[in-house]
Amino acid sequence: MTAAEHLAMAERARLGLGETAPIEDLLRVLEESGGVHVALWQLGEQGLAGMYQEREGVPVILVNSSTHPVRARFTLAHEYGHHRLGHGAAVDRVIDTRSRDRREVEANQFAAELLVPRVGLEEWFHATPHGRVDLELVVRLAGHFAVSCEVALHRLERTRRVRSAAAGELAAAVEAGEHRDLAWRLDLPELDDTLAQDRRLQVRMPATTRRTVLRALRRGLIDPEGAAERLHVDRLEIQRMRRLEPVPD
Repeated sequence: MTAAEHLAMAERARLGLGETAPIEDLLRVLEESGGVHVALWQLGEQGLAGMYQEREGVPVILVNSSTHPVRARFTLAHEYGHHRLGHGAAVDRVIDTRSRDRREVEANQFAAELLVPRVGLEEWFHATPHGRVDLELVVRLAGHFAVSCEVALHRLERTRRVRSAAAGELAAAVEAGEHRDLAWRLDLPELDDTLAQDRRLQVRMPATTRRTVLRALRRGLIDPEGAAERLHVDRLEIQRMRRLEPVPD
């Protein structure tokens, strides 16, 4: 294992995630326990994938929420990797799992191990009835850990559960989109975590910012219009937040 993968293992332990289980709500975990502020922004399918920087000593991650939830989830883990690996500011126009740039390779390795831990993959692999590694197994693995089929296949290669020739055929099938119809036929549950829910917003500000604005609204320091402007949402969303996101004094 690489140093980045070992760091991801240690990070799972630090965050109380255990060695094997999928991360149910990555965004919430990283905001509540990881010490980072996360913003989601609909930048379009061809827009910036994500970025990481520190602002006045506060680590901030931006993720393009226009992409599929599992891709946005990997981007979030990737940017968090830049943070934990001490890479400094990073602007990623795309997240390329085949990149040879040192920082990108390390961030990808960190993200993959964080989301699909080697021990967890081995446990799942042995517990799942299967013959040879086929597209259905890749789709089921991706669904279990809430990652893309590309990432799932990469992890199978990384753990030597699939040979290069077979991996090439599976990668071609994924590239052709065959996994989408298969996932639909298998009726696998869709990702429904904080990231998946909040990506409907044009802009989703970090949780700490939301709480600060809602607290000011409750104390009468700003009005609903001011709160909506600060959080880049409409008044209906402010009403929803006040109802569903109670803020302590």
